[in-house]
This record gives sequence, structure tokens and C-alpha cells, in this order.
Amino acid sequence: MLDEDRCKQYAIRQKLTEPKEDFGLVQLIEHLCGIQDQVQGSVYLAAKARLKNVTADKIQKDLWERRSLVRTWTVRGTMHVIIASDWPMFRTALRPEWEDRWSRYLQKYATWKQRELAAKAVLEVLDNGPATRAEIQKGVEQLLGTKSEWLTNLLSPWGGVLKDLAYWGEIVHGPQKGSEVTFVKTKDWLPQRLPFLPEDPDAALSQLFLRYLMAYGPATIHDFAYWSGVSVVRVKRALHLVKGQLRESDHRYDVAFSMEELENAEPAEIAFLPKFDCYLLGHKEKFYLQQQYYKEVYRPAGHIQSVILYKGKVIGVWTRSKKNRRSGMDTKLFSPLDADIQERVLESAERYLAHEH
Repeated sequence: MLDEDRCKQYAIRQKLTEPKEDFGLVQLIEHLCGIQDQVQGSVYLAAKARLKNVTADKIQKDLWERRSLVRTWTVRGTMHVIIASDWPMFRTALRPEWEDRWSRYLQKYATWKQRELAAKAVLEVLDNGPATRAEIQKGVEQLLGTKSEWLTNLLSPWGGVLKDLAYWGEIVHGPQKGSEVTFVKTKDWLPQRLPFLPEDPDAALSQLFLRYLMAYGPATIHDFAYWSGVSVVRVKRALHLVKGQLRESDHRYDVAFSMEELENAEPAEIAFLPKFDCYLLGHKEKFYLQQQYYKEVYRPAGHIQSVILYKGKVIGVWTRSKKNRRSGMDTKLFSPLDADIQERVLESAERYLAHEH
């Protein structure tokens, strides 16, 4: 049996409320510590589930014109959209994980010397402005005078040397060229007056932990390690730095969250969330999902399905559909629901996918 109160409180802290929140997109992304952006359109759909007024065009303007948002690799080594002023915190907190753990697969393809050579060449290419992966590869091959397999592997879509440079703080994503993503030097792209942050990775991680708890708490150290991808050893060091600012109960930590805010808000009765939504990635324990349906949501090879929530509980999954003209999606509910609830699910589905641009 799921803990309904815990599911409701989690939905509220994730800004899945009824009525929807009326604050800005940038504030939402700051609160959630970023939105994963592995799948096209996921940032828009995650925001639309939580905000009254959001458009895909506004997201593009915040990313590429106002530059209040930035797209780069952050937690778990995955692509996220975060707020620009948070970039120093993520970079400093996560750099050791990339260097010591997440990038180990590159040791099969290239030496540290080769990674450094490739990184230097990439930065030379980007001196001329934003460039696509193909443009970077062509320029690097010319600079190094080689098309060796190690170089091809370092410039593969998995990230390679581009991830090296991202976690070293040298590059972020730039505006698209047609359908192609580009990369740009951070110093040329982000505002020069970013907040000062100590260069101690554990201090930065402790600040990230505090921020995480606002949207995902109460949570255990293992939940935070699962969400961030960092080692439990580092989480414990970060916790030690801020433990005096936290409340603890049953091995779960939390910040001083306003209970009045939770009591005065209502979770959305029905919510649709896109693939890899942060709601599904915040905790190791899936307290909002009945165990027998785990494999319906968390699929092989790390794939996480789009889900339907009912008052914070996962009750089904959904996929886009051209055949379903009413809602534009096919739904699969895990167990039968009252006819009136099923009708409200369909009505919510229509609103969710309507007017995507």
C-alpha cells in the first residue's frame, strides 16, 4: 500500500499542484535543480505539467537569447537544462565524479594525453564561435592531422572529450544550427558576473544537497546519491558540512520547509509527466509506485517511461499516438479506475499535449 500523504506532499514540493503554479520558468528550473533534456521536448512537457503559462518558444528564448538557462551535462552524467547562475555549483560539485568515476569508459579508447590533445584542439575550433559536433570533428582532425579511431571515439555522441570540457567548465551547449546542436566556449556564452563559488567540490556538493532537499526532501543520503550520481562517500562528506542546517527523521533529511505551504496546497488530481521526468529520478525508493508495476516505468537500458499521476501516485504510462485523435496519446492504466476519473484522465491528456508551440 502506497503512503498517500507522502505522495501528495512530494507532488506539491515538485510543483505539481492544483491550480498550477504561476511563477516563472526560470524559478521552476532553479527549484527542481534542472530538468533532464535527453529527449526532445521534455523540458517543455515537464514545465507544462507544473506551470500555468509556458511555451516552447519561451524556453528557446531563455536558452538562446536571454541566456538565463543553459544546457549542459550535470547530475548522473546526463544532459540537463539548468539556470545559468547555477552552472558554477554544478560544475564544481560534479567535476570529481566525471574525472574519477563517470569517464572511466574512455580509458578503453584513449589515454589522458590523447584526451588533453583533443580537448585543446576542440577549444581552438570553438575560438571561431559555436560549432556542431561534425564541424568540431573536422576542425580537430585538421589541427591534429589524424583521423585515428581514438579521436573518433572521443568525439562520439556519448560525449567523450566534450564532456571532459563541460565538467572542466570550458564549454556548454550553444544555439542549434538547423537540427544540429552546437557547442560554445563558456566564457563567450555565459554572463561574466556569475556568482562566486568556492572551488572545494564537497562544499559545492553540500549546497547542491540543500537545494535538492527543497524539491525532493525528505530524502536519505542514498536518495541523493542516486539522484546526483555521486558516491555515497562524497555525500557523507557534504552532509557533514551542512548537517546543522537539516532536520533528520528515520534516516531522512530535510530542510526547514514550511508545513503551512504544504497544508495550503493541493496536489494535481491528474498529471502527465514526460520521459525521464525529475519526479521519477529523485529517490532510490519508488514510494509513489506499486512494486509490481516497476518494470512498466523503469525499462531496460535506463529508459524511463512517460507516466500518469493521480494525486502523486503513478497509475499508468502514456505514449504519443497519431491514431488517438482526441488526446494525441495512448494510455495504459495499471488498474481499473472509476469511469469519471478515466474521463478526467482523457480530458487532462487533451490539454497536456495541446498547443505545444
